[in-house]
Amino acid sequence: MQNKQYIPYQSNEQAFIIRKIRANFDAVSIGEQPHRHEFTEFLYIKSGKGKHEIDGIEYNLTPDTFYIISKGQVHNFLYASDIEGILIRFNDSILPAVHSSKEGFYYNLIFALRNYNELPIKKEDSQLIDLLLNRMLIEYQGQISKVIDLSLIQHLLYPIIILLNKQVSANIDAQDHQQDQFSKFINLLEKSFKQHRHLQFYANELGLPPRKLTEICQSKSGKTAKKIINERVITGAKRLMKYTTLPLKEIAHSLGYKDLGYFCRYFKKATGKTPTEYKNG
Repeated sequence: MQNKQYIPYQSNEQAFIIRKIRANFDAVSIGEQPHRHEFTEFLYIKSGKGKHEIDGIEYNLTPDTFYIISKGQVHNFLYASDIEGILIRFNDSILPAVHSSKEGFYYNLIFALRNYNELPIKKEDSQLIDLLLNRMLIEYQGQISKVIDLSLIQHLLYPIIILLNKQVSANIDAQDHQQDQFSKFINLLEKSFKQHRHLQFYANELGLPPRKLTEICQSKSGKTAKKIINERVITGAKRLMKYTTLPLKEIAHSLGYKDLGYFCRYFKKATGKTPTEYKNG
């Protein structure tokens, strides 16, 4: 078994990359290993079949479908067969600068996609999607040897982001104050969950009463703030157990648990399995 002590990050020096997905491969032939993303990645499968993992969940690659891998998620390509598709990677810097709630529109849209790793495209949208992606590819390839001018590419990407969000919600409000607060909570949680697991910390940092933060979370996700915090800790633990060979004691310590026994009880209460059962299952 390969000795894995951490989950490697894939970084993206360029603000934007687009390319065709290789038609046929398996994980061994392309040297694929589980990795985290420091960028947002869209995979658009037009035809063919294959399989990949996002945070340990396997997805069959199916035609006319977008697959979304958000920053921090663990991704692993398994294989592709006769695939026709496009891969897009982009950093937040490609989105408009935020100076007001209105200008945060695209950040809110990207945030709203975090919970949707697989989005089939409606038949009536497929022609527009193909047009936007093909024009984006032509623009990118035409400038790849030069300093890339993202002006047109940005404005071709934005309609795709909007169309994807229309698939998950017909009523995203760019100026939704609660959505903005919820987004800030999730971003803070992503940075702080290893050190802070108490609701009061997040409420204080956001300048909200704990009860108000819980109301916002229930409104936006159907879950309490405490449940979201606990689920993020458990997701972090599962990633380390599945994708690394770190001992349980080190995993617990990295998540802020000094007492391994307490961590094991916490994990079993949340998942129904002990860490060892999960790791061996």
